Amino acid sequence: MSEKPTPVDPNARHEAILVRMGGCPTSAAITRTVSSADLFGSAKTVLIQHAGEQYRLIVTKNDKLLLQK
Repeated sequence: MSEKPTPVDPNARHEAILVRMGGCPTSAAITRTVSSADLFGSAKTVLIQHAGEQYRLIVTKNDKLLLQK
């Protein structure tokens, strides 16, 4: 069973930058910057759905980020 997504705060500040052009057709994609505090809130783990797979992003006890499949 999947969790319902958290509604986006329309008043939140979001930044995007254009990455440099390169040989890869996807290199001109927009990059979205999200602070870890906004991403995690009071949680220590965030589940990320990508390409039909679930990943777990964890804040470790040493305050590092760990991505697990």
